[in-house]
Amino acid sequence: ADINPDLSIAFGLALQGLNAADYRVSLIPELLRWQQSKMARCKYLLWSAALLLLILAGALTGFYFHLVHEQAALEEHLNELNVCRNLVPKLDDCLVQIGHCQRMLVPLVEYGTRGWRFLSTIDELQRAMVPQESSNAGWCIYIADEFSYRRSAGIMANRNAPPPAPADNKSGGIFRIPGKTPAETAPSSTPETELIPVFKMELLQQMVVGGFSPRQPGKAKYEVPKDILDSLNAGSLFTGADWFSDWDEEHALKVFKPWQDLFENQSAQSAQSPRRGRPVRDDDSGDVDFRLKLPFKSSVVRAPAPPPPPKRRRR
Repeated sequence: ADINPDLSIAFGLALQGLNAADYRVSLIPELLRWQQSKMARCKYLLWSAALLLLILAGALTGFYFHLVHEQAALEEHLNELNVCRNLVPKLDDCLVQIGHCQRMLVPLVEYGTRGWRFLSTIDELQRAMVPQESSNAGWCIYIADEFSYRRSAGIMANRNAPPPAPADNKSGGIFRIPGKTPAETAPSSTPETELIPVFKMELLQQMVVGGFSPRQPGKAKYEVPKDILDSLNAGSLFTGADWFSDWDEEHALKVFKPWQDLFENQSAQSAQSPRRGRPVRDDDSGDVDFRLKLPFKSSVVRAPAPPPPPKRRRR
């Protein structure tokens, strides 16, 4: 059959237009074909740009809420710091008041417990001097705290210190009349009370005890009260109880001499006479005197702990 070339061309163009041809044939110029390709891909670029904008907007929104949350947390901490800054001066004032009250309580506690310590010392000595199978009981003729002992013995540390002289006021003050010397003021008849800082106040540390104990055969004078010392050290009130070798001799004579005279007057009627005016020798028999110092195991006033040493900076 005869093929009409015009129809063949029209049929081919129709197939190309319907995208039904086996081979694509484009008669469009190169520039127009590139433009059509870009226009066909433009929608993908738009979708990609929109998705990128959405992601960026979501990230910015999340970052904004994160900043708002952090700002709220920081403001809360700042408010707490402001409250603490306002409370710190009040706490310092409270600490100052507590320290003042503690300083006021130190003399009350120290002097208020001395009577209790004296009675506790009597109870402890009574327990330590209970007659045992190996040794007889002793008895005390002098029980005093260290301050009473010093006061009665006259060996206070500042007993010979002269009172401080008042400062001479030669200037006369700002109201002095020129050319006239200020009139001398008469010394006050009432002495000023000596004030002692609380933390420099002496605390009761030990008791002083004197008495007699039956002489034990074969033991020296200083070995006689050893059982009493061991019993006192084993108790809960004293620690380091020992012989008091620093007893003032004049004071000891005032304490022990009346008892020595009493024993001497009764020596003619008693088979076991204690001492006769002088200390008992190693070869004597009878009762021997003992002089003990009894340090307390704990203090009723506890000093505050020292501050920790400053930290060294590392180089």
